[in-house]
Amino acid sequence: MNRPEALDGINAFYGTKSFLGTIESFTPPKIDFKIKEFDLGGIGGVITRPLRRLESLEAEVTFRESTSRLADLVGSDLEEDLILYGSISDGQEERSHKIILRGYVKASEENEFKNDSDVSTKLTINVYLYQRFIDNEELYHIDLFNNEIRIAGKDRNLKLKENLGL
Repeated sequence: MNRPEALDGINAFYGTKSFLGTIESFTPPKIDFKIKEFDLGGIGGVITRPLRRLESLEAEVTFRESTSRLADLVGSDLEEDLILYGSISDGQEERSHKIILRGYVKASEENEFKNDSDVSTKLTINVYLYQRFIDNEELYHIDLFNNEIRIAGKDRNLKLKENLGL
């Protein structure tokens, strides 16, 4: 029986070594394949087929602070990887957690300023590169520019790319 796991801390780096801040929360992009619906005469209902492309990917990263370095990212492409490092624990075993993002930082939202409250900044990113690893095992590798969609090690577009000569 699997034990429930909890994320225990996340730190963010911009590029390989530049500490950007501590993460309060992270909402990963929704992996949602585009589909085409067919409603043909003589069949009993609508049939859907995948198009081997994804809907727009969007992620939210909430930092426990508000800094000029975070503000400087808003309205620009991430020129380097945004790397999130964390630890996942089931109470008995610690496992590493790593997320890599590239994309356009389209929005910034700060929480309400109140006495004795934490200051946080949420960045919304239109993602074009998303990678997720647990204990260095790749769970997701999505690179929209290169039409790479690997989920749990399986390349979902391998045959399509071969057919297109890519």
